[in-house]
Amino acid sequence: MRESLTLNPDYEYFQHCNWAGKWFQNGSLRNLQPLYETEIDTSKEFNERFGILCLTADQLNIKMWDEYVNHKKGFCVGYDSKRLIEYMGGSIVIYDDDLPVIKPFEDPLIQFYKKIFFKESKYSFEKEFRMYKFWSLIPLDRNVKIEKECIFEILFGPDIIPKDKFEIERYMRFHLPHVKLIETKFDGNEIKFCE
Repeated sequence: MRESLTLNPDYEYFQHCNWAGKWFQNGSLRNLQPLYETEIDTSKEFNERFGILCLTADQLNIKMWDEYVNHKKGFCVGYDSKRLIEYMGGSIVIYDDDLPVIKPFEDPLIQFYKKIFFKESKYSFEKEFRMYKFWSLIPLDRNVKIEKECIFEILFGPDIIPKDKFEIERYMRFHLPHVKLIETKFDGNEIKFCE
């Protein structure tokens, strides 16, 4: 009706109603397939232009080492968050039993924030912080180059394979000598720094 009032200023009230009724009967809301396809395309394009780096504030969290670091056989990279934020945006993750509802006509920035920075409470042990990068055009390469000083430590998992540890140590010695190499141990139910 609002559009008819603008496009057809000379119409009588019943003519506006007829015009709006025809659009209602024949408009895109009657055929949801194009809307569905647009939503799929929009989501695909968003994913191609957006990248996330998930980090934790708790480098000794045993559940994190089991879930994400090959059951304590891998390594953890410590970043200087103040330097890293110069390359990407970031925010803490909010944990809640009920994820927020994303409303179709809500501000896109609010929709973005709800999609990216909320997780279910069952993941609260992660103490996650997410860094993100958004490209205005779809990039050919979504890697973000950071300066070497953004990395300040490597924690070796308590069960790291010696060959892997040796390769990492050798690489660091030649390419990132400023990075502190830290060994950990599994002590009962927790991971600790070695003395």
